[in-house]
Amino acid sequence: MKTYYSTFITGFTDVVKDNLQKHLKDVQIDLITDGLVIYKTTADIETIKRLRFLNNSFVLIKYFPKLGKNPIQEMVKQVAKDIRLVPIIRNPLMGKKAKFRVMAMSENQAVKMDNDLRIRLEKNISEGKYLSIDRSLPDIEFLFSTRSEGFGLFGLRFTKRPNYEKTLEKGELYPELAYLLCLISEPTANDTFLDPFSGSGSIPISRAISFPFKTVYASDKDTKLVEKIKSKARKVRGNFIIGNWDALKLESLGNKSIDKIVTDPPWGLYGNKELNLEHFYEDMLKEFSRILKKDGLLVLLTAQKETVELLLNKFTSEFVLIKRYDTLVSGKKAGVYKIRKLN
Repeated sequence: MKTYYSTFITGFTDVVKDNLQKHLKDVQIDLITDGLVIYKTTADIETIKRLRFLNNSFVLIKYFPKLGKNPIQEMVKQVAKDIRLVPIIRNPLMGKKAKFRVMAMSENQAVKMDNDLRIRLEKNISEGKYLSIDRSLPDIEFLFSTRSEGFGLFGLRFTKRPNYEKTLEKGELYPELAYLLCLISEPTANDTFLDPFSGSGSIPISRAISFPFKTVYASDKDTKLVEKIKSKARKVRGNFIIGNWDALKLESLGNKSIDKIVTDPPWGLYGNKELNLEHFYEDMLKEFSRILKKDGLLVLLTAQKETVELLLNKFTSEFVLIKRYDTLVSGKKAGVYKIRKLN
């Protein structure tokens, strides 16, 4: 078995643990903390790349259980001197040629390494016949990283996460988060699914591409956003229906017609207007209560946690809160609410 480690969006430790065990049948989890999991499996790199609830994944080369006063430099020094690691770092992809670079991060911030040590390590790696240095456009990356929990890692990153600042529109959810929201809703092939605040379409498109479904409804009140969803959804197969609807008046949908609602409603503005959030969310929950089937699920992402929890106390005969996941969205504190419809 090979040892890997992967990062994931903060707040979803239980979801990641459950789904690692589901997708990697022989997995052994050595350590899991908020945002990071270390595990052993016989699964290959390509299988792990396909796990969309993870952010970046690495082959673990060396684990540092305790960190000193100058952790990055001490870690680099140990690896550069450890001849036992030479075969591992010279042929990490089992005979495939690649360009590489060596980087260092301390609690998600890039840090400089001692130049002599870095050059020594690069030379040690590139003396094999498989890897050559390319610090600007590498195929793979060796990364030293420290964690706030007090340990360090040296690994080979084999995933390439896009630069979302360049590829995503303003306010568009990261694909990993959209996937996790759909995953939390317990997707099945018989689901009639709705996102009535689809925005750029991240959530409904993720559901349609990554999970089985009967029908997916993607809707938004903003006509321009609806046109964007139509453009993005051209390659989506199956019964994917796009509507230009008001989420508070979903007249096209019948009573008890929806199995799952997964959505990211407004956090303050709607149609460039400032909202009375308590009234808005109350009207939203009333409409969701009308269209959701008995035992249907609502997964709600919002920064308005106090408002949601206040209103759920008013809807105790209609909804029950199963779990709240506390997370960060673009640096802002948010909550993901998994809620079941009672009747």
